[in-house]
Amino acid sequence: MAAVRLGRDVAISPIAIAVSASTVTLGGWLVVATGLAKTAAILCALTAAVASFVSPRLMNWSSMAKCGIAVSLAIFLHRGGVLLLPCWALALVHTVRNEKPTLSTRCVRHLASALLPLIAGLVSFSELWRIFTNYDLPHHLGGQPTLGPGQWWTLSALPLRVLDVINLALFLLPALPVLVIAASSFRPGTADFSRWQRLSMLAVPWIGAVLLIRPGQGVFRDVDVFAPAGIAVGALLALATSNGIAAASKGRLAAIVSTSLLVATVQILLVEHSSAAGLDRVAAYASGPPQRTNAEIGMTWDFLALRSFAVRDWPRAASATNAAVRYEPSPRILIMRGIANTYVGEYRTARDSYSEALRVDNHLPEAWLGLAGAAAYLEDKALEDSALASLIRLGAYEQTRPIIQKLRTEFPAVYPASASPIPW
Repeated sequence: MAAVRLGRDVAISPIAIAVSASTVTLGGWLVVATGLAKTAAILCALTAAVASFVSPRLMNWSSMAKCGIAVSLAIFLHRGGVLLLPCWALALVHTVRNEKPTLSTRCVRHLASALLPLIAGLVSFSELWRIFTNYDLPHHLGGQPTLGPGQWWTLSALPLRVLDVINLALFLLPALPVLVIAASSFRPGTADFSRWQRLSMLAVPWIGAVLLIRPGQGVFRDVDVFAPAGIAVGALLALATSNGIAAASKGRLAAIVSTSLLVATVQILLVEHSSAAGLDRVAAYASGPPQRTNAEIGMTWDFLALRSFAVRDWPRAASATNAAVRYEPSPRILIMRGIANTYVGEYRTARDSYSEALRVDNHLPEAWLGLAGAAAYLEDKALEDSALASLIRLGAYEQTRPIIQKLRTEFPAVYPASASPIPW
């Protein structure tokens, strides 16, 4: 609905309206609207709504009121909503310039709605600041990871970070090259200049976020963070391409742009539809080339291990945990490695994993249970009895028994039925 409203504002022919609306509707950001348990899809919709409310040639208080409501909802919904504030502020200036506020009931009501982002910002400021300083600054803006010798000059002499940004841009806007060519002839005239400024102010903060934010776990894991950027840039390109299509004497350009948008977006959705293939791509991402930083590789293998556990893909879980312990040999990863290798029959690897976890912390009931189970599979009676005795000693603590019971319920193969019975 927002895309159609935007198309009607920026285009003058039915074909141009359809293409402009498609520019905002079709893109890689649609993957966040397929069941992702985050607020990204709603934030994308609100970004499109803001674009539609600031797209009229001359701003009025009715559109400004709707813009204020959308921006305030975005701020309450997600901290990324603050990136809509520059566009809102410029739209407010243009509205005051075009229509002086009056004391009429309608104007006061519109003015109150238009100023809602100020209230949203004041109410949310302390929480937003806490998240920014405690999480975003160290995790997303805490400096770029270094690359190994010579890596800055691989793959067509482009830095890895630049390649990530290009890949992300083509994922969010798969028809970007065609859109840029179609928009290349756009020259904002006097009538379009204010609208062009507002839509530019919508896109620029999101472009800055794409360039500055560097998720430690990889861009592909946080694509929901960047999804609204595709909407914002798409809205600006919708304005530019509509002029190019209107200037064309035939619908050939419109057909090229529409086909590029539709086919590329459908391809992305089809490719992303397969979870198994997606996990294969994650493994390829972590394995390289190009080679990522150790911290990024470790977190990627950790994610792959957790996801494989969730879907009970034990061969993949064993492979992922075997790789993850090289970068993050924590007791949690070592125990996960032991469980996964038990399920694939690699009992010696499981035994070694549990033993290594216990060398770090010998008060881990999960590790003692797993070690006793692995020893039972290997028919090592002495080790089985020793591990079981340590587990029973830990059983004196109240918090230990629920942990063991939960582990045996979720992963029954960890402790085989043929092993010595646990007395509780």
